[in-house]
Amino acid sequence: MKKFWSKHKAEIGWITGLVVIVLLGFWWIPGDRGTTDDTLSTSSNGKKAFYLATQRLMGDVYPVQRSTENLIPPDDADTLVIIGPARYPDSSEWQELYEWVRGGRTLIFAAQHGDAAIGTNPFGFTVVPIGLEEEDEALTAPPAKKKKKKAKDDEEEFSFFQERKAKTELIDGVARWRSNAWIESPDSGTTVLIEQDEKAQAIAREIGNGVVVVTSSDYVFCNRALMDAQHRQLAWRLFEHGAPAGPIYFDETLNAAGSPKVFGILFNTQLRPFTLQLLLVTVLFGWWGSRRFGPIEEHEDSTRRNIREHATALGQMHYRVKAGPHALKQYYDRFKGDMRLTTTRPEAHAAVLASRSGMRESKVADLLNRVNFAMNYHGQLPNTEAANLMKSLVELRAKVEKAAHVDKRADTATKKTKQ
Repeated sequence: MKKFWSKHKAEIGWITGLVVIVLLGFWWIPGDRGTTDDTLSTSSNGKKAFYLATQRLMGDVYPVQRSTENLIPPDDADTLVIIGPARYPDSSEWQELYEWVRGGRTLIFAAQHGDAAIGTNPFGFTVVPIGLEEEDEALTAPPAKKKKKKAKDDEEEFSFFQERKAKTELIDGVARWRSNAWIESPDSGTTVLIEQDEKAQAIAREIGNGVVVVTSSDYVFCNRALMDAQHRQLAWRLFEHGAPAGPIYFDETLNAAGSPKVFGILFNTQLRPFTLQLLLVTVLFGWWGSRRFGPIEEHEDSTRRNIREHATALGQMHYRVKAGPHALKQYYDRFKGDMRLTTTRPEAHAAVLASRSGMRESKVADLLNRVNFAMNYHGQLPNTEAANLMKSLVELRAKVEKAAHVDKRADTATKKTKQ
């Protein structure tokens, strides 16, 4: 089994990848979560329950729908609800919302429970995280002596992450509120709807002919919070304070803008099949490229290959610089050395080579004369002429070696016969 795994490990890996991609086409494991806080989410932090409740309670009077194209809803809209968006509006978007509300419309805006910091905007309010406020106070206050706190004090210090009592006239009895921030707003034109530790948690401000309702936390609108009867009543009273009198839109553009771009686009419901097909083709191509098909290719000896490549490169260099006479002289000197032509008289070379090769002496002499003339030629000798002369010398050498081989075999046969 171990030998089989080591031999086919790569194949099993490619096959596993193919199976996973094919299964993803039928069952998308990562899911279509996008953001878990929007009005489409059924998670504990989602807002789908409040959206459906608004549709059920207001749908018979005014249409309730999501706004997914633009931050500013269509002209017929009277109320825009933005609850815990994935990102906050930028300066230009805040200005557009301000102009839209000032025209006589209502904006219900709830800050994110986990990221409630909202800076200056045209509406005149800011949302300040409690931790940030305590940091600012620590920077300006003189250092204090450390004292050992009781467990009760520690619980009170970090209790802003939990539900605590809050003052409000929206519901009867004691309200419970969860937030880690508070709202700062001018006194003029501002109505505090919920107050905790003498700090505003929900306000309403008149903006021109319209009104904006702001909360420091979106927790009260979450699916988990709406399971509690008091939270349901408080969330609805906050919504009602905006006095909706027309079509109601829940914004989803800020949630879409806050989602990851590339991964979200490639693996959304519409493009996912195409993306999975690309991945499938890529894996198949990689598998095909990693396999060896056919017999093992035999490689030449590197030494022999290098010698041949060197000779080819040298020949191309001589050809380009038209150094035919030089190459011919080098080969002829090597030829004379191999043929052991030690005599200095050129006319004697023809007789020796003719006797060794079996060629006519006149033909050999003519070849040698042409070689000597070409080597001593002061003009520009064509490369073809030099190549033809070298070829003739190679043929003469081959005949000499062949004749020598025949004579050697004959001598060997004679010796064996005498023995």
